[in-house]
Amino acid sequence: MSKTTHPTGPALCIATLLLLLATGANATTLGQTRCVMLDSQVSSAMRNARPSPSRSVSAMAQKARSLCGKGKSSQGLRAYAKALKAMGLQPVLPEETQNQTHKG
Repeated sequence: MSKTTHPTGPALCIATLLLLLATGANATTLGQTRCVMLDSQVSSAMRNARPSPSRSVSAMAQKARSLCGKGKSSQGLRAYAKALKAMGLQPVLPEETQNQTHKG
């Protein structure tokens, strides 16, 4: 029996963005794109967290998904950031990573 693998983390984010573009989802906003990115980060962090994340973190992530799904991306992004910070992580978005300076 073969094992089926599913994309995770950055691969899932890229696959989702490509799917949205391929289906002509012109209404996709920057906020919605960021929601997808942070959802991927939260999902990955929750999957890999030891010990398992608290119920409050899971509730924050669910609230964020709901808000983003309703088009309230600003509120959803804040909820994702709160969930990540509760796990001791910092949310990462492409604009932030491109603007960082490397000190040597």
